[in-house]
Amino acid sequence: TSIQVYLNSNETYMKPNVKIYASRYPMLEIDTPLKLLICNIYEVPLTFFMITGYVCCDLMFLQCVNVIYLQLE
Repeated sequence: TSIQVYLNSNETYMKPNVKIYASRYPMLEIDTPLKLLICNIYEVPLTFFMITGYVCCDLMFLQCVNVIYLQLE
């Protein structure tokens, strides 16, 4: 199984506690060409749809980046 993702933003931001707090879903590991990201699944409303996405955190540098779920193969 591979997880295809869209990057919501091409910049990371410092927010290390995203990976710790308030996720009712298990964490995922997404392997990228650059680094291994630890991801919390979340759901956000977008117009009339519930979008499942990820908040991915680089544990070494304590950075997080928003990613939107695209496809599960």
